[in-house]
Amino acid sequence: MNERRRERLTAFLQEALGEFFLRECSFAPGVFVSVQFVDLNETASRAMIAVSVFPDDARGGVVDMLKTRENEATHFVRLRLDNKYTPAIRFTVQ
Repeated sequence: MNERRRERLTAFLQEALGEFFLRECSFAPGVFVSVQFVDLNETASRAMIAVSVFPDDARGGVVDMLKTRENEATHFVRLRLDNKYTPAIRFTVQ
């Protein structure tokens, strides 16, 4: 994949997943979740999304919720991405 295209897709995924967290996910009051970085594989068929959670004691619940909503996140991105293929989203917590 072209390096410029990879950079644009990475930036798009960061922005779209931030919007996904705001619109589709309901975290406990006072819990802040942000996208740290996006790691695309060579073919851009999979994207590993590293998120950070504040405060640390809310990490367990957020991890469980994000793991169950990976397919929803992929669908959310697919609706906004003007591309034939959409990378499969997988979350990991920093």
